[in-house]
Amino acid sequence: VLDFEYYFKLTDAIVAGSVVDCLLVLNDILNRGFEGQYVISGITSHFRDLLVCKDPVTATLFEVGASIREKYVATAKQCSNAFLYKAIEMANDCDLNYRMSKNKRLLLELTLIKLCQLSENSEDPKNLNPVTPSEKVHPKTKTQPVQNSGTVSEPKPEIKPLPVIPGEKKSTVTTIAGLGVSLSSLTEENPEKPVEKSISLQAEPRQSNRLFTEEELQKAWQEFAENLVEEKLLRNTMMLYKPKMLGNTVFEVEVNTEINKNYLDDYGNVILAYLRESLQNDDITMTIKISEATVVKKPLTSREIFDELVQKNPSLQKLSDEFDLELS
Repeated sequence: VLDFEYYFKLTDAIVAGSVVDCLLVLNDILNRGFEGQYVISGITSHFRDLLVCKDPVTATLFEVGASIREKYVATAKQCSNAFLYKAIEMANDCDLNYRMSKNKRLLLELTLIKLCQLSENSEDPKNLNPVTPSEKVHPKTKTQPVQNSGTVSEPKPEIKPLPVIPGEKKSTVTTIAGLGVSLSSLTEENPEKPVEKSISLQAEPRQSNRLFTEEELQKAWQEFAENLVEEKLLRNTMMLYKPKMLGNTVFEVEVNTEINKNYLDDYGNVILAYLRESLQNDDITMTIKISEATVVKKPLTSREIFDELVQKNPSLQKLSDEFDLELS
């Protein structure tokens, strides 16, 4: 289970409009073996809990410890209702589209970037545009001294270059709009900046169908097991039973007991998420079976043993009937 503190870290980064912090926290979570859809589903639920804690009346319905509830209430005060409504909607859309996405990690990153743009603290080009005209009005006064320095009435017709100023305003508006964070200006007039930012997110391209060997699989399997601290039984199980390839993307783990099988089943999603990320193949599948050699046969009764002997030697039945023998 993912520690709820990670959701608070993501919320703080989103409210602050910090795309970098969001991506770093997400990377930390994924490196711990958690699946992306599990993360976005948790973010949606976290925003829902914050919305519940906005009202003191509904906050009592949030069944957690008093200290944790106070933290939710304090964080909820930093978020407006409109922000939480939109954040829940965007996170839920990401959850619905996750399985259909070919680049799942990029989908998560784009969603977090868009969530950062909801914050009032983020640099929104639309908010910056109205400010630039008021600032650029002052240069008009700077051009006036040039006219006064001449002290001659004839240079007045040369004021015609003033119409060039609106053109300068347009150029400054576009450059300031270019300062928007990441992909926030996807719908703006200048599409070049978002393209550069989207490329930066894929600085480390990931092949989702890379072929791998059984040796690489067993190495990644052992690395995951060695990082387990609390789940000692799962760690011992994975160290004892090694995976064997059945095909290009399918491997099998053969265990001796039902307990071992159940443990691998319970943590199957987490294990597969780590292996798919480590081996760069989204199609990896795991099958688990109990070894037939360890299956304990049911002990036979005296009658069953006698019946088997009769099948091998029918004369034993005649002997039993002749002497009227009974099995105890």
